[in-house]
Amino acid sequence: MKCIVSVSAVAVAVVAFAAPTVTVTSIDQDASFNRIKVSYTLTEDAVITWSAKTNSIAIDPQRLTRVWGDINRKVSAPGGSFEWAAAEELSDFFNPSAPIEITLTAWPTNAPPDYMVVDCAGKSNVTYYVDAASVPLGVTNDLYKTRKMVMRKIPAVGVTWKMGSPTTETERTQVDGSTYEVRHNVTLTEDYYMGIYPVTQGQYLSFIGSNPSYFNSSRCSDWRLHPVERVSYNSIRGNHDVAPWSGNNPSHGVTNSLFVMRNATGIKFDLPTDAQWEYACRAGTSTAFNNGTDSIEGSSLSERVGWTSENSSGKTHAVGLLKPNAWGLYDMHGNVYELCLDWNGALNTTTAVTDPAGPATKPSSHNAKVRRGGSYYNNQARARSAAHSNIDAGSNADTTGFRLVAPAAGCWKHE
Repeated sequence: MKCIVSVSAVAVAVVAFAAPTVTVTSIDQDASFNRIKVSYTLTEDAVITWSAKTNSIAIDPQRLTRVWGDINRKVSAPGGSFEWAAAEELSDFFNPSAPIEITLTAWPTNAPPDYMVVDCAGKSNVTYYVDAASVPLGVTNDLYKTRKMVMRKIPAVGVTWKMGSPTTETERTQVDGSTYEVRHNVTLTEDYYMGIYPVTQGQYLSFIGSNPSYFNSSRCSDWRLHPVERVSYNSIRGNHDVAPWSGNNPSHGVTNSLFVMRNATGIKFDLPTDAQWEYACRAGTSTAFNNGTDSIEGSSLSERVGWTSENSSGKTHAVGLLKPNAWGLYDMHGNVYELCLDWNGALNTTTAVTDPAGPATKPSSHNAKVRRGGSYYNNQARARSAAHSNIDAGSNADTTGFRLVAPAAGCWKHE
């Protein structure tokens, strides 16, 4: 494959964050014209992503996978380089000998792209993509349900939204909505990444080396794709009564799941707060479910948004089979409850709040943590976006799992 290659560079300027500058310094091809090598310099650390065209036609990002080096990842100044096996990927592409145009984009490290992919095997493999379509093989591939983890940036900065539900919402009275679903304005001050799936048994096994789940290999042939369950708050985060939690505090135990996951990847994983969970679940909706209606059901399986007692056949299901919300998050309704950071407490207030985190210390009356989203075992009333439940911090159940979040700004622990 012999072609003319041109590379341009752009920088993404995000409100409050300066755009780093990327400059292409060289473009080389090997003797057989099969590989293209691009070198560049940076004025500061940045996340570098790319796109390509040939004959002025955009190349499907799913084809841009045979690439090695400093691309789709955080790169330290003064710069880096990457190689692309263009001939191998474009051998069947229309007019493969036409000129190739490559565009590099530099993102501020405190305002990275929308999608982050974390390899469960180690911290050196964290990659970034501008959208779901750019993630190699597609986000619903089993790879991202077992050995890697896809996280979506939730746009929260500068948004004030209504947490809770209206008194007229269908089935609200079944779950004490007058205590836990009182509508009030909430403002979140930071964007954050959230896993597009609850943590699966395959991912948990890759990280931790064990699998506590009830719906394991003895009950489900596709068990690796099912949410991990029978995990307690204490097993994930440690037995402690006060906030905040420190991932490197020995008193929290090096065997806690979050400690292991943080140490393996370098990402500041955590459980979401109650408010972060609901905001992400709703994705801009104000209805009972994030499909814009008062029912999890749809005209087909692909239009359903949750597994509950009405349709689950009494078991968990592989993640990612149903319709995602507007931000590409799957299984926010049903399948398994998802643990949150907050101690359980009444939300019967109409006062506007910013970055709410629940009671600062464990209430004297109980040892319960908030969990959200309902499960395969419960009816759809408990799976609504506003519905609350709780479980003792030391208890586990085959209805309860968790989903991870990480700060979008400064999500690298080992720096």
